[in-house]
Amino acid sequence: MVVLKNEIIETININSIGYEKHIINQLEENGYVLFEGSLEEKELVELSVKFGNIFMHNHANSLGVTHISNISKNVDSSSDNLTGFSNDKQDLHTDRSSELEPPNILFLYCKQASYIGGESWIADGKKIFTDLSENHPETLRLLIESGNIVFGGSNELRTGAVFLKNYEGNFSIKYRDDELGYFPYYMYPHISILRQTFQKYLLSLSLKSNQGLIIKNDRVLHGRNFFQGERSMLRVLIHSKSTSILGSKITKGFLEKV
Repeated sequence: MVVLKNEIIETININSIGYEKHIINQLEENGYVLFEGSLEEKELVELSVKFGNIFMHNHANSLGVTHISNISKNVDSSSDNLTGFSNDKQDLHTDRSSELEPPNILFLYCKQASYIGGESWIADGKKIFTDLSENHPETLRLLIESGNIVFGGSNELRTGAVFLKNYEGNFSIKYRDDELGYFPYYMYPHISILRQTFQKYLLSLSLKSNQGLIIKNDRVLHGRNFFQGERSMLRVLIHSKSTSILGSKITKGFLEKV
């Protein structure tokens, strides 16, 4: 059990009886789950596919697992953003934001924790949306309006919105503001407000070895603090399916009224 900003976060042991129910309950309530248990790659994949189909990231291996560690200095790539493969901090973002429909479930599993830093950052888009609706309605209106953000990182630039309404009537969040996210100049004051709102709901989690996070990638933004020492993470991205064991119980995005 972890206490963050007066929130009690239950750590779910994936070897316990009935852990699936607890995972679903926490995902629906908070948008993320902290879990623990010793897993090899194949076992992580077996857990992940209970939610749906694996999204094959271009850095993933044949199983669909991406190894995330400080390797960027040894990789020659002018087209990819390799911040995630360095020891630098990584600002809050949505994974695969350049996709028309990014994978909506993200698994992050810590194989080896760094000895300094490396905390995982998360912020609930639902709480951010509600705060903006109450305190900055004009900013929220522009963040919902299509065309006010441009996402890079794929073969083409893709315009979109930070908050999108899906076919189920729910909203989702899609965001990044590094070199793969671009905003027109008139959005700068509103992005500043958005970033300030992030800080109200930012949680910092120090994952230990054999601990992990399951994150609703269409609801919760995530990032990472800089670190020193060896740090090894495994990542799997999932498109949930209504016919899968656990994916059928997952709501896409979050329900909020404007």
